[in-house]
Amino acid sequence: MTALSRPTIGAISIVWSVLISVGLGACVAQQGSQEIQTSKKVRIVQSVEQTSDGLPERREVEFDKAKRNSTKLGRDAYKNKDFKSAFQILLPLAEAGNSIAQYYVSRMKRHGDGVQQDNEEAFLWLLKSAEQDFWQSHFLLGAAYLQGLGVKADVVKAYKWISIAERWYMDSARMYVHSDASALKKAIILEMTRSQIAMGEKLAKAYFQTHD
Repeated sequence: MTALSRPTIGAISIVWSVLISVGLGACVAQQGSQEIQTSKKVRIVQSVEQTSDGLPERREVEFDKAKRNSTKLGRDAYKNKDFKSAFQILLPLAEAGNSIAQYYVSRMKRHGDGVQQDNEEAFLWLLKSAEQDFWQSHFLLGAAYLQGLGVKADVVKAYKWISIAERWYMDSARMYVHSDASALKKAIILEMTRSQIAMGEKLAKAYFQTHD
């Protein structure tokens, strides 16, 4: 599955250079460039959210057959928009440590699907899932840190989790996550200092040393 097509930074730059040349001025150009970068980051995150649910979960094999069947029932209910049933099935599994269920509970909490919307709870469930290496959670956790969804915004931690998503998911089924993570990483680097980038790299490296 490939990432959704998006305008390139080069194309955007050309448009802005034309606007500047007709007299809009440097101040307007700077504000517009920031808005474009923000819009680009939002589109990248949304593309991952909209396409990730249809791909296979690599860690589901770690659960016994009964739990695997329950996870599938909950996930199917979620995809069929029967969110109340999905939550009832998946919450006990999430509480028992099922990283797939934690991911879906986080999604429902974030969007208020069948439950009361709660960004802080959504973040905590997403963090639990990501720390167990559930691949769909890494990128979205980085996005949560970047956007300050349920947690204080932290560009260094956002860089860490997005770097993990970028480096780990290069097989054909998940290449779109790798591509989007790379694009988002390039966008946020423009807003980071060298020391912040170095710290983000250090955190990502430490994670990989304990999660092979």
